[in-house]
Amino acid sequence: MKRTNRNKLFLPLILVLLFCGGLIFSACSPKTTETAPTLTETAVQTEIPILTPTPRPSPTPTLPPLGMEGNPVTIGYILSEDAIESINAAEDIAFLISEDTGYAIENLIFPDFAHLAEAILAGEVHLFWPKPLEYLYLSEQGVSNALLMTNHLGVYAYGVQFMTNEAHGFTTYFDEETGQIMGNVIDALQQFAGTRPCFLNA
Repeated sequence: MKRTNRNKLFLPLILVLLFCGGLIFSACSPKTTETAPTLTETAVQTEIPILTPTPRPSPTPTLPPLGMEGNPVTIGYILSEDAIESINAAEDIAFLISEDTGYAIENLIFPDFAHLAEAILAGEVHLFWPKPLEYLYLSEQGVSNALLMTNHLGVYAYGVQFMTNEAHGFTTYFDEETGQIMGNVIDALQQFAGTRPCFLNA
C-alpha cells in the first residue's frame, strides 16, 4: 500500500519536472530571428493607349437665300470672248433684272453648249436661253423648264430644219413656196428612225 502511494506522489512530481525542463531547454535554445521580407521594385511596362482625336465633321457653310449677295441668280450665255457687244448687252440685262427685282445677278459666259449644259446639270446656272434641240435635251435631263417665252421677229415659236442628203432618198415634206410642212409630221420624222443625226448650232 505504501508503494502505490509513493507512485502517486512521484508521478505528478515527474510531470512537473518534465514540464519545467522543457521550459528551461526552450529558453536556452538560440532564438531564430525572423528576417523581414525586403521589398524589391520591379519595373512593369504598361502600354499607354494612344488616343487619336475623333475628327469632327466640317461645318457646312449655310448659303444665304437665292438672289442675295453670296448666292446670286446666275444666267448662262454661250458667247465667244471677243463678242464684246454681246457680253456688254448681257451685263445690261443683269443690271436691269437686278434693279427691277432687287436680286443679285451674275452672268456666266460659256464657249459652247456642252460646257453650258455641264454647268446646268451641276446646278451652277439658273437661267439660260437654249435653242430648240438644246431645250429638248435639257428637258429630258429634267433640268429645263420654260418659264419665259420671248417674241422673236413677231412669233412665239421656233422651228427646226431637218436637212438630208438627197442621195439617201428621204421624202421631202417641206414646201419651199409656202414655207409650210406638207403631210403628217410624224410620218416625216419616222423616216429618220435608225439614222444618226448631226446637230448644227448655226
